[in-house]
Amino acid sequence: APTKKTMCGTPEWMAPEIVMCASGAADGYSFPCDIWSAGCVVFAIVTAQPHGPFHIMARRPGEGGHGGKKGGMAGLFECILAGKLPLDIVEDYLARDLLTNLLAIRPENRYTAIDALTHPWLMHDDEADASGDLLTQLAKLSVGLLTDKYADSAADEDEAR
Repeated sequence: APTKKTMCGTPEWMAPEIVMCASGAADGYSFPCDIWSAGCVVFAIVTAQPHGPFHIMARRPGEGGHGGKKGGMAGLFECILAGKLPLDIVEDYLARDLLTNLLAIRPENRYTAIDALTHPWLMHDDEADASGDLLTQLAKLSVGLLTDKYADSAADEDEAR
């Protein structure tokens, strides 16, 4: 696969190889960085945390030497390179397993798209427990965001009166 060398993307969702490429510590990056970003999206859906797992870790004081050692972008990139995930806020064990494999530090250890799409967390169809279903989680997140937006809009209208 062709490799890229430009540092681009949303910092909170950048794969370690992109961060390392920017500092000259890696020769380039390819498709596995997209799997990493997909892992960040899954994390955001499952936890309703819009900034991804490493944004959270960068703000936790003293977590394995992270979240206070460096601030700002440097602290964020340090957390990404360390690969320490805040899996304590992910309740479903299958979701934790999927995230661990999507967000593996080394690209060669990361899931492929086929691996991810055939993971039990995405494949289960147990209607009695749809709480782990990706589409259900996305729907809940969307409804929550729309409800918050509507409530904010209604409050603004009331203040205007």
